[in-house]
Amino acid sequence: MTLVLLLAIPLAGALLLARCRGAVATAAHAATAALTLAAAVGVAVSVNREGVLSALDGFLRADALSGWMVALVGLVGALAAAEAPRYVTGATARRFYPLFHVFVFTMLLAVTTDDVGLMWVAVEGTTLASVFLVNFERTRASLEASYKYLLICSVGIAIAFLGTVLVYFADVRLFGDEAHALRWTTLLRLAPGLPPRVVELAFVFLVVGYGTKAGLVPMHTWLPDAHSEAPAPVSALMSGVLLSVGIYAILRFKPVVDLAAGPRFAGRILLALGLLSMAVAALFLWTSLNFKRMLAYSSVEHIGIVCLGLGFGGAWGVTGAILHIANHALAKSVLFLLAGRIRAAYGSAEIAAVRGLLAALPRTGGGFLA
Repeated sequence: MTLVLLLAIPLAGALLLARCRGAVATAAHAATAALTLAAAVGVAVSVNREGVLSALDGFLRADALSGWMVALVGLVGALAAAEAPRYVTGATARRFYPLFHVFVFTMLLAVTTDDVGLMWVAVEGTTLASVFLVNFERTRASLEASYKYLLICSVGIAIAFLGTVLVYFADVRLFGDEAHALRWTTLLRLAPGLPPRVVELAFVFLVVGYGTKAGLVPMHTWLPDAHSEAPAPVSALMSGVLLSVGIYAILRFKPVVDLAAGPRFAGRILLALGLLSMAVAALFLWTSLNFKRMLAYSSVEHIGIVCLGLGFGGAWGVTGAILHIANHALAKSVLFLLAGRIRAAYGSAEIAAVRGLLAALPRTGGGFLA
């Protein structure tokens, strides 16, 4: 019931906000964000106490990893929601607030379902909900960024679909019409008997597909444009938790691949992509003239660090990666929110245009420096 409530709150809030205007819309938006955060904390606490939560005949399921991700999505969503009214006018509230909470809903659904197919649908849903938010300002640059984001991520998620189909093919071919064949619990139980070569091929498709959503190099090309053109609360959500949802999908498939084909195959791929992402992002960090693009490339680098931990594997590697997901979610979301305030104050996101920040905006400048 806790999981159903967690998903029902942002969805119901989005439907309500589609009809609200003015101060009522702002109040409903704040209430939805607060209730979503409370439900997310409730799920995380319940998972910590009970181990695993399930609902709807196991269709929804939250274990320790899900609880971790739910807490992060709820917290970053609340931070972004608190800043959102700065970017919304009376005329745009009915466009921004509903999409914002649908975006949060799709991310929460992706990390709380036990069904691989539904997770794929939810990850695609994050793209469809957020693409209109990227183009919220309706400038030529934001339109181009949103189109690029939609095109590249849709191709990526289509590739992830091929990987999912291959996993299902390997499952059905070997075990026949196994009940709930595309649930994580079933896949983990059957993984040692799955054909290694098919599972390895599936993982390549899955890493490319969900790695596109996570912003891994070389599938990252949508990310700097989308993050720099989106309103700051949307950038905070996209960088803070959306990228981690892509990593979450890869992390869910990794134990299946490890059991079917051994740990080296997936580990080597993740190590290579992690190092490549860190190296390419570091080069662009030095050359970025726009501070929002700089933060976007920093996100690519940090997702590379997470992949590096997953590639090392073992208790220390995976624990470090999961801790760094939280570190990046909290730090980068706050940085994007502060960057939005700096851009509003100076009228530009160019680094050269910002001078005397600590004197002009001591709290914002001090927070950004910290």
